[in-house]
Amino acid sequence: DVNECGLKPRPCKHRCMNTYGSYKCYCLNGYMLMPDGTCSNALSCLMANCQYGCDVLKGEVRCRCPSPGLQLGPDGRTCVDIDECATGRVLCPRFRHCVNTFRSYICKCHKGFDLMYIGGKYQCH
Repeated sequence: DVNECGLKPRPCKHRCMNTYGSYKCYCLNGYMLMPDGTCSNALSCLMANCQYGCDVLKGEVRCRCPSPGLQLGPDGRTCVDIDECATGRVLCPRFRHCVNTFRSYICKCHKGFDLMYIGGKYQCH
């Protein structure tokens, strides 16, 4: 078993506990463990009432979203879905159109076409 806690760079910002085949991160008192393994000032984050946690940089609290398919809403606390189809940055293959999903999108076959596995790839026919 490798002691991941002893590796450089360290996998945890505050405290690290080696476990068999893995490790666990812990935060110092007054801090909260965030989904990405970082530690944020618990009191500041609680007061900010962020939907998915926050970062405290130079004393400023900034709420964050856990996925590239989400962005901070107008209230600065909750995360809203990004409609990737509406941004115009999504290019679906031939005979498919973009359908927005929560935190992502899919390319769906146009009406009258079926998705088939041909020549090692999926195509709409």
